[in-house]
Amino acid sequence: MIPYPQTPETALDYIRLHGLCVSELARHNQIQRYAFVDLLRGRAKGFRGDTHRAAIVLGLKPAPVSQPTP
Repeated sequence: MIPYPQTPETALDYIRLHGLCVSELARHNQIQRYAFVDLLRGRAKGFRGDTHRAAIVLGLKPAPVSQPTP
């Protein structure tokens, strides 16, 4: 996971700086590659499904905090 907070531009810079590959990130996290590509290009907002999970991996959104059940 890329540290939060990021913008699509800084997330792409982080990927390039660390020699990562978007396809490799997608395979490792079992998320479709196009979810990452759409987020990095600004075509998706990451509200639900694969784009939401990809946004968390890219550091565009914070990871959800689970509430302890009483």
